Amino acid sequence: MASSSYSSRVGLTLIIDGLQLAVSHVGNSGLMISGPCQPVPSGEAELIVSIDERHETHKIFLPDGIPGPDRFVSFF
Repeated sequence: MASSSYSSRVGLTLIIDGLQLAVSHVGNSGLMISGPCQPVPSGEAELIVSIDERHETHKIFLPDGIPGPDRFVSFF
């Protein structure tokens, strides 16, 4: 039986100022928070990408912070 090359569990989490927020989409220069959140000022953050049991942490900077729910959040 051939094995599949896709992953069954993928998660994206943003951690900023001690807050842990679920991320629905991520691209080259931005992301979208899934669910409610309060505005957060600009600053350093960590984007955690979880694929099955593997976790990668990426240090990013949010120049405009998080403006609120369902809004594009830019990073670099």
